[in-house]
Amino acid sequence: MEQDTSDKNSKRKAKHAMKTFKRLFGYSWKNKHMLIIANIALIISSGGFVLLPLLCGQMVDTIRESGDLIDGTIKFIILTVFMAVFSAIRGYGFNLLGEKIMV
Repeated sequence: MEQDTSDKNSKRKAKHAMKTFKRLFGYSWKNKHMLIIANIALIISSGGFVLLPLLCGQMVDTIRESGDLIDGTIKFIILTVFMAVFSAIRGYGFNLLGEKIMV
């Protein structure tokens, strides 16, 4: 009996959450260009965060094998700047989109 009640409540919450999501998506779709740009920036900056440990591992291997630090450092700086630019675009885009939705 108690499980039936919790199942009904969870189904009701899921239905309400989907309804809320549809409303929110409808508001944000009015600014679809900003939404698309912010999501692309999110994917690119997240990809950079995934590649960062791989690049650090390659730097350690290169230093251990040949002692050359320049090549890895340049790649690391380029990736960090790339991530910073797209993280800023992502943050600005989602903040602006949130403000437009609130208005």
